[in-house]
Amino acid sequence: MNEKYIKTEALRLERLKKKKTLRDMASMLGFKSAASYYNIETGKTIPKINTMICISNILDKPLEYFFYTKGSTKMNK
Repeated sequence: MNEKYIKTEALRLERLKKKKTLRDMASMLGFKSAASYYNIETGKTIPKINTMICISNILDKPLEYFFYTKGSTKMNK
């Protein structure tokens, strides 16, 4: 699961702050269905770095904001 590296809860919270739906995010990322984005947000899919860059741009947060850093409790050591 990508939840070890990606702050999936931060993805959800920032999306909600921006008042974007799962369908909005999927459409802006060029996905065919909202489920494709939902799978990233829930940690079921590991997104490519280009996708994460697009997400960070859409949500207006630095890319690093969505990744655990060294010393974080969920990151593999």
